Amino acid sequence: MYPLSLRFSPPAHARLACFFSLFVVLTQFCFGQTPSVQRAAGPTFSLNHDPQQMISLDGQWRFHSGDDPDGKMGWAEPSFDDSSWALVRSDKTWPEQGLPVASGTFWYRTTVYVPAGTRPLSLYIPSLHISYEVFADGKLVGGAGTMPPHPRPIHTLDAMFTVSRAPSWKAHAVVIAIRAWRYPLWSAVYPYGLEPGIFFGDTRLIQQTFLLSTRELSWNSASTTFLALLEILSGLAALALFYVRSEEKEYLWFGVAMLLSAANDSLSIYRVFHALDVLHFNLVQAFFQYAIFFALVGFYRRLLDSRRDWFYRLVIVSLFVALLINVAGFTPWVLSKPWGFMDFFFTAVFLFTLPFYVWVLIQLIRKATEGRADAFILLLSNALGLLDLYVPFMLYVAKPAFGWNVGTMAWFTRTAQWPFPFSIDNISSFLLMVTMFAILVHRFTRTSLQEEDHKREIEAARVVQQVLIPDAIPIIPGFDIQTAYKPAGQVGGDFFQVLPDRNGGALIVIGDVSGKGMPAAMTVSLLVGTVRTLAHYTRNPGEILAAMNQRMLARSAGGFTTCLVLRADPDGTLTVANAGHISPYLRGKELQVEGGLPLGLTADSTYKESRFHLAKNDQLTVVTDGVVEARGKEGELFGFERTAGISSQPADSVVRTAVAFGQEDDITVVTLVRRAAQELSVIPLAASTAASSPA
Repeated sequence: MYPLSLRFSPPAHARLACFFSLFVVLTQFCFGQTPSVQRAAGPTFSLNHDPQQMISLDGQWRFHSGDDPDGKMGWAEPSFDDSSWALVRSDKTWPEQGLPVASGTFWYRTTVYVPAGTRPLSLYIPSLHISYEVFADGKLVGGAGTMPPHPRPIHTLDAMFTVSRAPSWKAHAVVIAIRAWRYPLWSAVYPYGLEPGIFFGDTRLIQQTFLLSTRELSWNSASTTFLALLEILSGLAALALFYVRSEEKEYLWFGVAMLLSAANDSLSIYRVFHALDVLHFNLVQAFFQYAIFFALVGFYRRLLDSRRDWFYRLVIVSLFVALLINVAGFTPWVLSKPWGFMDFFFTAVFLFTLPFYVWVLIQLIRKATEGRADAFILLLSNALGLLDLYVPFMLYVAKPAFGWNVGTMAWFTRTAQWPFPFSIDNISSFLLMVTMFAILVHRFTRTSLQEEDHKREIEAARVVQQVLIPDAIPIIPGFDIQTAYKPAGQVGGDFFQVLPDRNGGALIVIGDVSGKGMPAAMTVSLLVGTVRTLAHYTRNPGEILAAMNQRMLARSAGGFTTCLVLRADPDGTLTVANAGHISPYLRGKELQVEGGLPLGLTADSTYKESRFHLAKNDQLTVVTDGVVEARGKEGELFGFERTAGISSQPADSVVRTAVAFGQEDDITVVTLVRRAAQELSVIPLAASTAASSPA
């Protein structure tokens, strides 16, 4: 990035003597005096040949594992003799140099020669996986992380330390000493002490380097920032869809998963620019990650209509166990164990998380084989995500055999740098998120269109039903007839007809069609038309039911209908035929009527007729099963006994009682009372029941 000049001391004593003699002569010539600084033993760097007055300190340093035994930081003093320390390059790993990986406390030392007329000096150290303190000529100028006696693993950041605040008017040497501490469990993963990218020189140039480094960190976090923003937008959009359609919980689970993912990514971005305690950070991140897993379980279960079987319960339990193992892995007892012991925890976490991925794949494959396009698309997106999961893990497992480390996997985690840095993990997360959201939007649109079609169908069925339901009860001498109708929804399956008989009596038909909506309305239309036509040719209830059965078998598309046909003669004779319907009630008791199969089941069904006598002022009550099957708050049915108990009440009173108990199905009630001619009253249907319109 900058024109740098790196100069190492020659190992030959002759050249070293010549160089140092030349340095003394030049100093005496310029300032008339000899530098008072005693050169420290070991490798050195020099600003003499750098016109920019900033150099890289990547190169050889003196290195010693362990700490200053007297604890007075004498190893940082310029006068300390470090000639017995090992020579280690700061820009290479320890294994690359044939050195064992160190943990605990260790030291680095080097010397930088500064020419006269140099501006204020600073030191730039990139983000390291160690805690450290920096000394310049024995003085502590700064540090990062926490050091013994109370060390904690910290995600350190790029740092800039001021070495001198005033210009240097004479040539001199600066001894740089770095006291460092490495978290023991990181030794196998990060086999570095110092890392490439350490600079020393003019404070203004160091500040520019620090600024450019910060911008580079921001640029390297661009893909994660982009994903976090998309996750926030997707999560909020999904919650908005859930607000509109709250019965479809997949929108809720997806929204929660996206917002949790955004929080997790935001935490990762925050860590890039802030020094955080590694253990606390990993614990918080673990809770976020497994909360995302649980939200995704809910999302896939709702989206794919999965059962809560043993495998589903196994996934929930295994995720809880994985979370507990993850948390236990950061307890002091575990952290005090060797790295191999931590390997056990990492492997256990992976294995207990594995059932989640297997369960997702099985559900997606099952639905994809059933022809669901959304499951097939999600299967492809998840395959890339599993590749991103398994390859790094397999590299990690194979590391002991092949010597692979984090640097070996860099190609997998840093796939490309244009248009901004991104990895396969970023790609898989982006594709999976976009795919999920697109499927939910498509699902929402499709469901909305289906609802619009359903509303139009319901409206059409309601119009048909309004035409078929009688507006008023005809006047039939000798009988007082009342009706009440209360559908459970906008369109019900109940129907009834009250027709005058040519002999002066009344023909009453009541029934219940299976199903709802337009199909039920069309079946009702068919049956009502059949009844009105047959009433001109026959007075026999059994024959009417048989003809209705044949018509329904010929014209309807499946389903069945319960129906009861009753003829009341002027002398009070009642003739009843029943096709699977609830029997009438007379004087508070259920009549024993010959039964038959519901309409629409078999072509050879026959319907026997039963006869009864209706005395003056007696009330016959006929109901549909919506009365009997009304259900209370505790789940109990209204039942036949309660129905018989209120069967002597007016029709609208029976309906109100059943509705108050807990209506679940359409309710229709028809009452027939034999009166003297002067006692008759004509009650229009709309007046006889306020329950004719849906609640």
